[in-house]
Amino acid sequence: SSSFFGIFQRSADEGYEKKLTTILYCVGQAAQNADAIQLEKYADKIVGEFLGPSIASCQGCEKIEAAVLTAISQVAVSFEKVHKEKTTFVMPQHDGLVNAIITVLQDNQVSLSSKQLALIALTNLIQLPPAISQSTRCCMLKASFNTLFNSFLEADSCKHEDYTSARELDQKLTSIGDSLHILIKELLRQDMEQSTIDEIFTMLETWLRLDQSLSRELSVTILRGALEVYSKNVKLGVGSPSNFTPGPYMIGAIVARCHDPALTVRKTALGCLQFVLRILGIYNGLAPETVENSIEQLNALNERCNNININHGKLDGPAISETLVSVLNERIQHHHVLTLLDSLGDALLDSQASSVAGCIAVFEGIANARGSEIFQNIPGLASKLHFKMTVMAGDETSDYLPRVAANIKHLGVHNCRGVVTSLLRTELPFDRACKLIWGQIAEDMKLSQDVFDILLELGAGGGSDQPVRMLPSGQMMAEHISLASICALTTLMDTHKLESLCRQEFGRLFSHLVTMAAHFVNAKFENRRSETGSVITLSPFIVGLEALRSLFSAINCVVVAHEIKTEHTLGTIFNLRQIMTRVVKSVVLHAGHLLQMCVSSLLPLSNGNTPDHVREISISILADVAKEKGGGDRVLLTSVLTSLLRAVSDPLPKARELALEGLIGLQHCTMSDIDTLAENALNAFIVGIEDEKSADVSLTALRVLSQVIVFLPRTVVENSLDLISFKVRPYLEMSSNDHRAAVVRLYGRLSKFAEDGFKTQYLDLCQTVIGPILLYSNCAHNPTSNACLETLETIANLAGHPILADYLAKYKISKGFEQLMEKAVVLQEEGGGGDYVANTFLNMLETSVGQCLGYFRSTNPSLRKNAVIFLSKVVCQEKELQVGDEELFSSVLGGTIDLLKDPDIEVRKTAALYIGDLVTLQAKLQANI
Repeated sequence: SSSFFGIFQRSADEGYEKKLTTILYCVGQAAQNADAIQLEKYADKIVGEFLGPSIASCQGCEKIEAAVLTAISQVAVSFEKVHKEKTTFVMPQHDGLVNAIITVLQDNQVSLSSKQLALIALTNLIQLPPAISQSTRCCMLKASFNTLFNSFLEADSCKHEDYTSARELDQKLTSIGDSLHILIKELLRQDMEQSTIDEIFTMLETWLRLDQSLSRELSVTILRGALEVYSKNVKLGVGSPSNFTPGPYMIGAIVARCHDPALTVRKTALGCLQFVLRILGIYNGLAPETVENSIEQLNALNERCNNININHGKLDGPAISETLVSVLNERIQHHHVLTLLDSLGDALLDSQASSVAGCIAVFEGIANARGSEIFQNIPGLASKLHFKMTVMAGDETSDYLPRVAANIKHLGVHNCRGVVTSLLRTELPFDRACKLIWGQIAEDMKLSQDVFDILLELGAGGGSDQPVRMLPSGQMMAEHISLASICALTTLMDTHKLESLCRQEFGRLFSHLVTMAAHFVNAKFENRRSETGSVITLSPFIVGLEALRSLFSAINCVVVAHEIKTEHTLGTIFNLRQIMTRVVKSVVLHAGHLLQMCVSSLLPLSNGNTPDHVREISISILADVAKEKGGGDRVLLTSVLTSLLRAVSDPLPKARELALEGLIGLQHCTMSDIDTLAENALNAFIVGIEDEKSADVSLTALRVLSQVIVFLPRTVVENSLDLISFKVRPYLEMSSNDHRAAVVRLYGRLSKFAEDGFKTQYLDLCQTVIGPILLYSNCAHNPTSNACLETLETIANLAGHPILADYLAKYKISKGFEQLMEKAVVLQEEGGGGDYVANTFLNMLETSVGQCLGYFRSTNPSLRKNAVIFLSKVVCQEKELQVGDEELFSSVLGGTIDLLKDPDIEVRKTAALYIGDLVTLQAKLQANI
């Protein structure tokens, strides 16, 4: 046998091809003429020794391919006689032959004639047992479809000029198509299952969407044939599936073809849809007449819109979409709605613009009517549509993006939270598609209200405790969903379609955006682009400010919006306070009606259990409102001041400082409101003055108290005078220059109450501080020296020394402290006005001697020098000193003598200058004794 069958090994013999084809022809003819018994007996040898080796080695020779494929077909048909007589018969090497023929189909070098023979051979083979596996069936379908479509498309692109050649080619292609139809019908006949028709559709799906009309026409034609066979032969029994799972997904692809620009494609696609509906009706147990009533609508549509005699074959997309929506809403069961919408979403990437438009219209009709049935699946569907939009943005169907965005809006009507959360998960900054979706949402006022509520909720925490988190490195990182919610609000407001809603919700939006900007201080955000892998860095702080600017712009407060500048702005709480200060001033001037809403929204945040930075910015804004007189609204101003009084006890030093600053607004309240708030305000200032944790807080308390105390009720001030003096006196000598200036100014402002009986009390109070005030009157710190001179002038006036007061009003510290003391002492002697006045001022000076002795040991050379001048001038007035003041005088003399060794030369000179006067006075005192 080896010598005979060696002929199947390739040879250089010129007669090899002729010999082999003759043998294969004989094998086929012999099989056709043999009876069943002989065929069964020699089946293994026929396949194993003739057909198998031939099909495995026939590549490259068209005649051998044709001969072996023809022989396989003839043998397969002949073996059917064996199978009829003996049902247990199994064709030898069945899978091997099938796979070998599939390989032939996949070979691009094989001629059309051979491929047609291969399809025929496959058709005959699969009718014999054993049944082919699902994987083999898939490979067979894929190879068969590729053969058909590639051949047709190649032929369509290369038309022959020779009419005869073109006609022969068309005949071959038609024959291949017929063979493929037969193959598909046979596959369905053998395995009338959903999986088989699903595989056929899956293989055709790519070809259904190609730009070449011939490909689409062939696809729907093949699909229609397969659906027709399935719908007429499917039988349901016990244990059969209760629904036709591939149906809804097929409908999505068929809807696209129903809107195809090619008339033949549209007509065939409507036929496909009719068969799918019939199949669905069978699985759903519907009466045939019920299904046919719906199908009749499609027949009428086909006659009306796809009739070349009526509309010349022009596409009437709206009419087709309207009918399809009606039929599908009527016939599609609840459990198929999601799959259908998902399939329509896939069709958005179709090559034909008219098909995309039709799918969008059908999607809209179904989503509007039945969107509530897929409530749980809307987030995923919205994400899918958004992704499709990003792909569409780069091709000719980009004009339909707004309509797709509108469909997502329709889904949002049924599950607003689902759509919002889906959009917030997209990459930042938002792409064009995402912005279009937000823009469509803004078209619906009611939906926008719900979206605002959700964005405000998610933005505050984004599912976590805070909108920001701290990385192990210590860097603050903004949460994606929190930042995305702010971007979404900005996009919605920038549409300028929500003015009324923004006005209605202004308070909530304002407080939320201010709070988020405070959260985003010093925070970063980094996002890696999925397409390019590049890292995008955003400033959450700037994003928050832009949203705030968009809010004012949305309600036509353009001047206020202009005050919010984001260029070159660092994300610090100080910068945020500065920006909000400008905003408050602008609101007061140009949009006073918004001030009430701003305050009302921030009041709960200023005293609640909110983060430090939130309380700080809230209190800062309220303080700014108070400084701006509450925009002229006295009731609003009072409520702000009440809140600030509570904030004085805030644990955050900066918050306490800002609250105290805002209390300066007391001076703009009505008298009755001042009476109501005065006692609490004074207590708040005392608390601030006592603050040991922050020098800024105590300084602010002193400064503001010195300004507003003149507006407080007399009784409140008089009752608290001793307490005020007790609390502020230490700052006169032991604190910073700013503190000292504020304290001195406060003493001067208290003169407002120095009338009637309180005048004596006030002068007694000033008597305790006049010495230090004099010593600091030529201080290099201008605010301190100015405050001292103003207060000295006030005291001089109240003590009945207008000449001294006039001198102080014109006095310049450049004249020196010695000249001031000389004028003060001389004027004391010449002042006139009665003994009481003279004695009052004299007593104040004498009392200050003891207070100023300590300044001999001051670390400030200027104070030591001033102390020598002041004490010497006072004690050297002979008539002012009494016998018995030796101890006091000795202290002055001893201190001056010690300063003769002072390290500062000016102090030594001054001590040497006045030591003679003191020694002379000492001698007089001793003589008197």
